Amino acid sequence: MNLPNNVEAERAFLSVLISKPELIRQYQGLVRPDDFYRLSNGQIYDSLVRLVEANKPVDVITLVNDLSQRELLHSVGGIVEVTALQTIETGDEDKGFLANGYAGIILDCSRRREGYRVFATAAQQAVSGEELDSLLALAKDTLQNAAHDLRDDVSDVQALKADWREWFKLTKERGETPGVKTGLNLLDYITGGFQNSTLVVLGARPNMGKTALALNFAAQACKDGLKVAFFSLEMKQRELMSRLVASEAHISARSANIPALITPDEMQRIKAFFEKLNDWGLFVDDSYSLPVSQIAARARRLQNAGGLDMVIIDHLNYIGSEGKSENRTNEVRKITAALKGLAKELDVPVICLCQLSRGLESRSEKRPELSDLRESGTIEQDADIVLLLYRDGYYTKDDGDDSAELRIAKHRGGKLGTVQLRFDAEHLRFTQAQVQSAWKKGDVPE
Repeated sequence: MNLPNNVEAERAFLSVLISKPELIRQYQGLVRPDDFYRLSNGQIYDSLVRLVEANKPVDVITLVNDLSQRELLHSVGGIVEVTALQTIETGDEDKGFLANGYAGIILDCSRRREGYRVFATAAQQAVSGEELDSLLALAKDTLQNAAHDLRDDVSDVQALKADWREWFKLTKERGETPGVKTGLNLLDYITGGFQNSTLVVLGARPNMGKTALALNFAAQACKDGLKVAFFSLEMKQRELMSRLVASEAHISARSANIPALITPDEMQRIKAFFEKLNDWGLFVDDSYSLPVSQIAARARRLQNAGGLDMVIIDHLNYIGSEGKSENRTNEVRKITAALKGLAKELDVPVICLCQLSRGLESRSEKRPELSDLRESGTIEQDADIVLLLYRDGYYTKDDGDDSAELRIAKHRGGKLGTVQLRFDAEHLRFTQAQVQSAWKKGDVPE
């Protein structure tokens, strides 16, 4: 079977480039040597690009010389074949217009060939028992890489103004908190809520309550009529549900995990909460050690099925590896970059929990810093907002100390600050403290 190709368009494209070498830089990076169906045409194109990159003159003589030095002249058909490119009749139309048309044909055929190969491979792997989500994610990523085209994604000032005005109109209608509200007024005041396309990292040491806080965020969003995907890589969904019952039905966490302790009055509160839960757009995936490609694939499926407003991942350290194991720092770099990419692609905030390094346990000052993020360089780089959760009572063993701090340690383009919280350990719920410490400039809302 002949895969999609147009060798005539390939040769005509090369002929135009030889006659108008100044066009070569325009297609460098857009059209690749492996986009050509005929290998010899790709090799000739590669030589043209190499000549331009080396600031050498481009004509048939220099082209033949480059191919000869690389021992490719014979494989492309010799001097006769290269010289014949000059004689191809391309008409009297504008050379730039012609080159663009030929390049479009070349790229279209290349994408179709790549699509065939991807789906043929996926079909073989599906028959052999490969996991479907991984196959679909691989196919999507491969096709996206193949689908480079001649579009110019650079916006002029008119497009920039139109885009900003549209954003301004939409966000102004949402008031002072255009993003997803967290239920913590001061945090919303500082950040404007969790904005679309942002990656938020919530870091804390174990037992500080980061999962409880993340569930508080999810619950608030659902009460506001939004849809949330919660990827619980550490806890099973039953454990997560028990925490929600404790927090939202005001049942002690112990009772929520031991049904025999629940009183008739508490049972009524649970039933009332379940009635409200019917209206929540909450989706939980408790698959263990999901790789980021599968998290992305499942989030896309939810968005396509009925919309999605926020993604929460608990937590980064349990995100699985893609393929063979590699250096963890490099792996985390790829994960955080992919999560930031997912936030931009879905245009929703992505909240990723992260366990802080145990190194801070050896310090006298236990309040976390950005440097306490494991593989902190890459996490800090990709995150738009970094929140660090701390409870002093955990270290002092003072059960009566319910104080907590949520520090905004990084806020891309925004202010930093610390939100004083109260932690209700019995019901696994964080609330904003009534009295806030002084904050830089401006009144702090109650």
